[in-house]
Amino acid sequence: FLVSFMVDARGGSMRGSRHNGMRIIIPPRKCTAPTRITCRLVKRHKLASLPPMVEGEGLASRLVEVGPAGAQFLG
Repeated sequence: FLVSFMVDARGGSMRGSRHNGMRIIIPPRKCTAPTRITCRLVKRHKLASLPPMVEGEGLASRLVEVGPAGAQFLG
């Protein structure tokens, strides 16, 4: 699963076609310049490191990796 879409100051959204319960929303005025947003599902064994979790927490599903790496959104 890999999808990309463009957003700008007007914002934008993407709804997964294969995973129809998935929706990524970038609200208006949160992105200062036109930016290509990428989204992909990552399997646990392909992660370089797990996200921070407190004791007793664990992953219940794949993670959604959103890029570009280092992107900053206002707000």
